[in-house]
Amino acid sequence: MEIGPAHGQEEWGRCRCELSWPHDGDHAIFVCDADGAAGRADELVWAFWNDHAGVLAVRIRTDCGTYDASKEDCCTLYQDHPGHHSFEILDPVEVALLAMGDQIRMGRFGPQTTESLPPL
Repeated sequence: MEIGPAHGQEEWGRCRCELSWPHDGDHAIFVCDADGAAGRADELVWAFWNDHAGVLAVRIRTDCGTYDASKEDCCTLYQDHPGHHSFEILDPVEVALLAMGDQIRMGRFGPQTTESLPPL
C-alpha cells in the first residue's frame, strides 16, 4: 500500500523513526503485529517514509530476532534493518527524561506550588 503526499505529508512528520541515526534509506516505524494476516507470528507491519519523496509505504517484514544474552534483550526491529539493533539504540526522549529526573532528584527543579507561580 502506497500513500502519496496528496494525503498530507505533514502528518507523517510526526512519526518518529525507530532506526538508529544516521541510516541509509527510508525511515521506519512499527505499526502492529501481522498475526493472522500473513499467517506467521514473526511477521510485523512497518510503515516506511522518505524525507524527500513524501511517500509512505506500509509493508510486512519479518522480525529481526537478534538476541543479546548480556542484556537479555531481543531486537524489536525488522530483519536486515540498517544500523544498530534496537537494544543498542538510545532513545533521545528517554535520555532527556532520565536526565530531567536526575536534575529533580538533585534539587535543581523543585516542585511547583501555587506560591511559586507568578500572579495572573
